[in-house]
Amino acid sequence: CKNTYLNSLTSTIRQYGHFKNDQDLKIWRFRKKEQFSKATLSDEEIEAFLSLEFPKSTKPYYDRRTNAYHEPFLFKRWRIWNVFFSIMAFSGMRPGEVAALRVGDIDFGRQVFVIRDSKTNTPGIAPIAPNIIDLVKKHIEGLTGEYLFPSPEGGKSWKGKDMDGGEPILNSNAWHDHFHKRLKILGIKRTNLTAYSFRHSYATRLLESNVILFHVKKLLRHNDLRSTLVYEHLTTKDLIDAVQKLPLVRRGTHQKTILQAIVELIKSFRIEEDVRYNY
Repeated sequence: CKNTYLNSLTSTIRQYGHFKNDQDLKIWRFRKKEQFSKATLSDEEIEAFLSLEFPKSTKPYYDRRTNAYHEPFLFKRWRIWNVFFSIMAFSGMRPGEVAALRVGDIDFGRQVFVIRDSKTNTPGIAPIAPNIIDLVKKHIEGLTGEYLFPSPEGGKSWKGKDMDGGEPILNSNAWHDHFHKRLKILGIKRTNLTAYSFRHSYATRLLESNVILFHVKKLLRHNDLRSTLVYEHLTTKDLIDAVQKLPLVRRGTHQKTILQAIVELIKSFRIEEDVRYNY
């Protein structure tokens, strides 16, 4: 068991000690908080994760009751989770914040998500990345309810296995299961990988791109700058660049690897987007 769980039991034991006036139980020791490293995903892994195809048949089936063809229910859910994880990957939002999004919380004019249900209980905004605007708009077109990601289970949420109406997906088991199911298909096996790894990766890439720390704090919606500084130990790009400058390492590096690094460096300048270089 994790120490957090054992400490919850310890708290109950201490309360019982006060009730029974038992000095030994009153001073029952709490266990130290466990230190664990936040796991991140590489850009290639995130792209593979979001572009992963549905593993089963996507062929529409004929429904005699409606006299029409419909997409398989699990395939529709797969696509919805694609949108869910894409928003996480390109906005840095927490899974609970994405799950609680309403259609009215999307401001395409300012190009932001308005976050009302936050872990820190403070409203905020998260930019909508340009590469997912069309994906989000298409997802909204198929909705008739209030929430962006309604739950398909129980009560109002269940409307003939459609994705409209009902309450939002606020059960962490839902995104946990779908996240690890895709990791298993991709063959990615690393400890501490969770749906929060998208947020950790987002923060790490911002720091590696030399974004001002204050802006990173604002994008992650941290109340304390110390919470943002935690991500600094995850950045490895500057360390890898420093190691590659060693003469012994450079001599032993394969020529293709060096050329690939040069290509990536040139691409980072985005010359093709500059109108001055159209020729």
